[in-house]
Amino acid sequence: MQLAQKDAEILFEAGEKQKGTNVDAFIKILTTRSTAQLSKTFQRYASLSDLSLPKALQLELSGDVEDCLVDIVKVCWNTPAFFAEKLHEAMKGHGTCEQSLIRVLVSRSELDLKKIVEEYYAMYNRHLQEDIVRDTKGHYQKVLLGLCGPI
Repeated sequence: MQLAQKDAEILFEAGEKQKGTNVDAFIKILTTRSTAQLSKTFQRYASLSDLSLPKALQLELSGDVEDCLVDIVKVCWNTPAFFAEKLHEAMKGHGTCEQSLIRVLVSRSELDLKKIVEEYYAMYNRHLQEDIVRDTKGHYQKVLLGLCGPI
């Protein structure tokens, strides 16, 4: 049996299929497999369950462990969408989480920021640059916009 199929079955049995949750099984698989391997596992999981793995985790877990494991799944499933969501969260509501905004934009600028900018627009029907202009000012704004590139 393929590792992805085996892991998908273990995750299904550790969560949805039983009363209670075997958190250790989730932690072991989600923290020891490569992104490519996890992507295959998530595809296999979808054939076993009516729920997506993030949704199943949200129903089975709570608190910091839920947040952490859901983020692992999201970043493996679609990295640009994960970071687009983090940028949106950093700027939504009253105030801006400058630390999160800087961390994502600087750390992803040489990797996949262009894809994140595209995904941001697809997810929120707004340009990331528009939200940066709305939430920041001065030289700080110019630096962030310089990283993102033009609309």
